[in-house]
Parts: sequence; structure tokens; C-alpha cells
Amino acid sequence: MPYSSQPEAPNMVFIEGGRTVLGSFEEDVMSFRDNLERNCSVASFYMDETEIANIHWLEYLYHLTTDSTKVDGGKSLYRCLT
Repeated sequence: MPYSSQPEAPNMVFIEGGRTVLGSFEEDVMSFRDNLERNCSVASFYMDETEIANIHWLEYLYHLTTDSTKVDGGKSLYRCLT
């Protein structure tokens, strides 16, 4: 169930967290024991509906350095993001 106090962001989809068992469910015939079963928990999170390519992210970072401020060219904001 989504957290009721958190506003929904535009173009974001709520992914509900939970618990699962990771690892092999089959018999380990060769006795490698390299895929042991383990419990894993995942917290709930929001994911963007659309895929963003790396080039689009790099273009965004480039424009931050050129358009943000007149004083330092946005480099202080860029340093906060990296």
C-alpha cells in the first residue's frame, strides 16, 4: 500500500516492496553450492514510467554546467549531483 502522506511525482509508478527468496530451488547435482538460497527484502520505491538513456542524462548534466548560474557556470550545482 502506498504511503498516504507522500505525494505522487509525475510519470512515476509506485513499486511495492516485499520479501523473496533468492537462489536455487533445484537440486545441486554437481555440489557446487554456488547459488545458496537466501532471504532478501526490498523497500518500496517509485520508478519512472519512461526509460532515460545515458546520453540524455549526460546532456542534462552538461546543461546544468552551462545554464545554472552566471557566477561559476553551475559547477557548484553539478558537484552536488555527482
